[in-house]
Amino acid sequence: MDGARREASVCNVMSKNHLRFGSFFLVVRCAFSRLLRGKAEKVVEKPRTIAVANFTTNLGDMIMATPVFRAIKAAHPGCRVIVIGGGKNGELLAGNKDIDHYISASDFSSALAEVRKEKPDMGVALNPSPQEVALLYLGGCRGIATFIHEGFGSRAFRALSSLVLNVSWKTGEYVPLQNLKLLAALGIRSSDTVKYLAVDPATVSKVKAHIGAKGPLLVVSPDAGQDYREWPLERFAAVAAHARTAYGASIAFAGGPNAKEMCRRFTELCGAPVFDGTGQTIEELKALVSFATAVVSNDSGIAYIAEAFGIPAVIVAGVADPKEHPQGSSRAEVIVPQRMEYVLHAKVSDVSMVDSEEARSQMASIPVGAVLDAVDKVFKKRG
Repeated sequence: MDGARREASVCNVMSKNHLRFGSFFLVVRCAFSRLLRGKAEKVVEKPRTIAVANFTTNLGDMIMATPVFRAIKAAHPGCRVIVIGGGKNGELLAGNKDIDHYISASDFSSALAEVRKEKPDMGVALNPSPQEVALLYLGGCRGIATFIHEGFGSRAFRALSSLVLNVSWKTGEYVPLQNLKLLAALGIRSSDTVKYLAVDPATVSKVKAHIGAKGPLLVVSPDAGQDYREWPLERFAAVAAHARTAYGASIAFAGGPNAKEMCRRFTELCGAPVFDGTGQTIEELKALVSFATAVVSNDSGIAYIAEAFGIPAVIVAGVADPKEHPQGSSRAEVIVPQRMEYVLHAKVSDVSMVDSEEARSQMASIPVGAVLDAVDKVFKKRG
């Protein structure tokens, strides 16, 4: 598999077609720019603006970047922080006081024009993406840091990474902590990996009224986007039924609009009313999670929304390396197979070459009892 496809599949960043610029053209353009300005390796002691490029469309990947925004503000309170991202992550980050401006990465030329207006002093590119590095370089950043690893990066990315500061990516280490290492290359040091999201209080009140739950609320999210990363639906239903019977919990199903049929089947398996959250906006999803008693999910974005709001989460992590993601959270109970023979690593593993049958088998090997024990622990601690 060529590097450009690896970037799209592993990092889930915007592809070159989405950004409307070919990687080769970006390399050539940056090469000409280098003749005039040299490399972007300067550490600015008192930066006025720092740009963070994270073109991911995944909610969880963006949430794991929020400690970066906070660390910048902590080190330089007067510094503007601009974030360039994809998908619905602008709505996800709405209200975050650590961010001064969000720029959509859906069109490269428009994003570049906005970045140039901001005149950033430095920037970090969180993914092995030539588009991220090129945007920051052409946007005028004098110092840029990005990850390097022999397991990822197209020829275009490797060419562009030679123009900036490089930080080694460590497979098997906690992703939010590694993200902070990029800042260390720019003179900003932090080990605070607490995630942060904001939510509109009016939206919280509206969602609460819609659900009408007066006791504990369990939010269940069986949808992970790829079926090989999903624990069997009937087991999620068994967990929900247990929470309802043992603790009087109301149940809410969280998922995207494509999970309508899954929600219907889940409700049938539960044999009791379930709040259907598949039609919610991102803001409404944040509101739902923010007042939940607990969340039970696969290793997906909702688990990190829960962490950002301090809500306990039980995460069924069957194939993703738990050391890179959820186990770094003190609020998460992470359930993994007894034997993890098949592991996907962030940024390095080629997800287009996944052995789906083996991955599904590994997910299915996680027993209901292990998840029930974790849910009991959460509810009993609540009292």
